Amino acid sequence: MKKILVVNNHGSTFPKLLEVLRSLKVNLKIIEPLEKFDDVDGIIISGGFIKRENLMEVLSWYKDLLDLSLPILGICLGHKILGYCYGSKILKLKNVRRG
Repeated sequence: MKKILVVNNHGSTFPKLLEVLRSLKVNLKIIEPLEKFDDVDGIIISGGFIKRENLMEVLSWYKDLLDLSLPILGICLGHKILGYCYGSKILKLKNVRRG
């Protein structure tokens, strides 16, 4: 069975994400950003937040994930992280938008 790495960025929907993945009988390896891992077949980056004090270190770690040439799915913040790592410009909105 293939193993999927799930990076937990502590978003409010993370428990629901795990519930859905577990209902699909997916073999999961759950880690925090900056943790070491090996032998996975795909990656899911969850929503949430990144603390400012280690922002650049975390973004560098995510850029290294791209070098693995694995399928990656970014959800909310995870999608923004992927965009940033591939060179997109991320803008801060005046008013927060959710949904």
